Amino acid sequence: MKSLNLGMASAALILATAGLAAQPASESPFSSAVTLEGSYSAASDVVAGSAVVGEVETVHSKLDWLGTWRSSESFSWLTGAKWGRFGFDAPAGALIPDDVHSIALLVGAEWKFREGWFTRLEVEPGVYTDGEDFSSDDLNAPVALRLGYSPHERLTWVVAVRVDPRSDIPVIGGPGIRWKFHPDWTLNLLLPRPRIEYAISESVTLFAGGEITGGTWRVAEDFGTRRSDTRFDNDVLDYREIRVGVGARWKVAPGWRLTADAGWAVDRRFTFDRERLLLNGDGAPYLQAGIVASF
Repeated sequence: MKSLNLGMASAALILATAGLAAQPASESPFSSAVTLEGSYSAASDVVAGSAVVGEVETVHSKLDWLGTWRSSESFSWLTGAKWGRFGFDAPAGALIPDDVHSIALLVGAEWKFREGWFTRLEVEPGVYTDGEDFSSDDLNAPVALRLGYSPHERLTWVVAVRVDPRSDIPVIGGPGIRWKFHPDWTLNLLLPRPRIEYAISESVTLFAGGEITGGTWRVAEDFGTRRSDTRFDNDVLDYREIRVGVGARWKVAPGWRLTADAGWAVDRRFTFDRERLLLNGDGAPYLQAGIVASF
């Protein structure tokens, strides 16, 4: 419960202090955005095969900053920083860490290489760890690449690929579309948050859809030893949560956007890469809130 309480405090802190970060967007060649989010997934049973591990609750907190430097009409440099934490309230001795952390830079570029066409590359070198110790094994650098085509402002086609060699699924991605097919309706089938959106006013938009969240981290060199199973020392842990829900987005002021959603986490799973152990969780309700500030 200590891990859960710390995670809830982290989420509350970043949401409460978001107002200190934002200013209205400007016309300068540089723009940036800060994203602050916190979510809670309620307790549900987790099993390993036929063995019940116990109930697990999850708290996710994240803070991202992205800066865009426009060097020409067709080319922009990207820079930023990302912090994330998953806290797990699990039974004592379970093969689940109290929490996992990621602290990473973001570097990349976006190039509009032809009328209506663009490509975007992002690399996230950083530390992905359970925080119990540190070594070069905790370092990783996932890569995301997108190719898009927008024949007009209401329609964008995208093919996206994310590569993380340490993940149990090292390459993930595929096609997507963002289509404003009506002045009030937008079909946004882009991972990790495919949605259909309805604007009830200029400032408020309702949405329904899904989300894929999670990550990959290296656990401590004695992680398994402390749980009486040395096979899991220094292993790689994947966590994945698939959600479906409904929510709202509210433009509270120029450059400010508040979001809130709730629903059901239909799939929750922990996978240890080297030992190929799957801990599978039942579904559970979730709540999420966030602020995006552009300036």
